[in-house]
Amino acid sequence: MNRLKELRKEKGLTLAKLREELKDKQGISFSTSQLSSFENGERSPRRKDAWKLIADYFGVSVGYLLRYDNDFEKQIRIDTLNDIINKLHTAYESLPNEKDNDEFLRGFEAAELLVKTQKMRLDFEELANGK
Repeated sequence: MNRLKELRKEKGLTLAKLREELKDKQGISFSTSQLSSFENGERSPRRKDAWKLIADYFGVSVGYLLRYDNDFEKQIRIDTLNDIINKLHTAYESLPNEKDNDEFLRGFEAAELLVKTQKMRLDFEELANGK
């Protein structure tokens, strides 16, 4: 279950007031019954950016709002980084001439180094946090 109800109550908001606040401040509209369903884990918003907008309203991360643990968030970040590398590799293979390939390869190697560095940073954070 998510932390929507907990965050709403911490702010002293009713469902109706939260509905108004989200509409006015985040530009997203839900009925009070929809918000109640989200709080109780009965359904999720259809709008793809809804959880992000709600999290932003409360000043928390989407991971915190949805109760994702650090391992889950780390895996999402690593999967995203791996996806970027795979897309760059696919783009590299589709380049028509060698000059383009050489220039792209230098950029690809730099991006790959950034991804590896980010993965090491995530591992270091985990060690520093005692996991």
